[in-house]
Amino acid sequence: MIEVFHVTFSQSGGAGKIATRLAKAQEEMGISTEVVCLTDKDVRGSWYRLPILTITALVDFFIVRKNGSKNLFTLFRKTMRNQILNKYNFSDKVVHLHWYAGLFNSEDLDLIFNRARKVIITMHDMWPITGGCHFSDECTLYRSSCSGCPQVKKPFRNKVSKTYKQKHESFQRSKNLVFTSPGLWLCEELKHSNFGQHLKTFHILNPVDKDFFVDPEPDNEKMQGNGTERIFIIGFCANDVSEPRKNFIEAYQSFLQVRELYFGKTEVKFHVVGRFSKDYLNEYPLANFLGKMNTQSDLVKAYQHFDILLSLSKAETYPNVVHECAAMGIPSVLSRINAHSHASGNFAVTVDSAEKAVDAIDQLIKDSNLYLDLQTKCKSYVEKNKMEVIAKQYIDLYR
Repeated sequence: MIEVFHVTFSQSGGAGKIATRLAKAQEEMGISTEVVCLTDKDVRGSWYRLPILTITALVDFFIVRKNGSKNLFTLFRKTMRNQILNKYNFSDKVVHLHWYAGLFNSEDLDLIFNRARKVIITMHDMWPITGGCHFSDECTLYRSSCSGCPQVKKPFRNKVSKTYKQKHESFQRSKNLVFTSPGLWLCEELKHSNFGQHLKTFHILNPVDKDFFVDPEPDNEKMQGNGTERIFIIGFCANDVSEPRKNFIEAYQSFLQVRELYFGKTEVKFHVVGRFSKDYLNEYPLANFLGKMNTQSDLVKAYQHFDILLSLSKAETYPNVVHECAAMGIPSVLSRINAHSHASGNFAVTVDSAEKAVDAIDQLIKDSNLYLDLQTKCKSYVEKNKMEVIAKQYIDLYR
């Protein structure tokens, strides 16, 4: 019988959500599974339980990174290794690593490779294959050496290239390692890199829970428009709204332009789901900040108010919200990098700038046939993301 450990730093966030969904679905299909994590919060919410990890994460954030860098960088972050390796018996088990930055170093990975029956690394971002960055932006140094990393201060560049080398030497020693990613572009980058040519890599989408395969309920708020005026709601969703790569500010500016364009004809609103700074309430007064949803049921209800999802992210692997909304027939307007991460086909509108996003939303409001066509394509496309389909793909990989 196959026994699977899904390992992730936290059950909070995209990777933790996927680890939990897969474990639940595979358990229902007769596979013994367990989710291994250190917390159900992020670093900021776990500082009192994980002081070493918190301090080293702060070192990475404030000391290692260049002042102008906005991406997450993990170089020195670590935790007490025996919290997982000494507690769980990975011998002859399948170990599925989701987001393990700070959990294991290369020596730890060697131990796991030697003990486990098979190891799956799912790349939810670029960190497993770089010297420390989670998104490389325009830099391609990770394809060869990560020498001269542009995201860190000069004293740490040798450490970055050394970490890169240790990671990939460890990968080369493994006989039972398989890489997967929901982002097709990331699979292609891995295959084209110097070290990735010899690694087994598969493109497997993230699963969408059955709870999201529902039709939006009639929205009472939208029925209260006066006369010919109606309400059109633009949705925005991120685990952390203030994270720079999510590009909330440009999304908000696009909303303001659409709102002005339809003033007196259609009331355009901006619903924001996710954790946010209290300062945002004053800085972006026309946004409706709903906060972080505590349950999946609450998340579904929040999505049901959306007419479209707007995501102008500057860097993405595969944001779950796009396909969760698609399962409900909610079209998306996506930045090109975001659409690229989804290989989105024709179920979303792809734009190159915030100005183009305004044009796209304008068309969706004016052209009901275009909107209805996208709704149909959304539901058709996301059928292949159903939980049981993705869970089985991974089970086949575990064998």
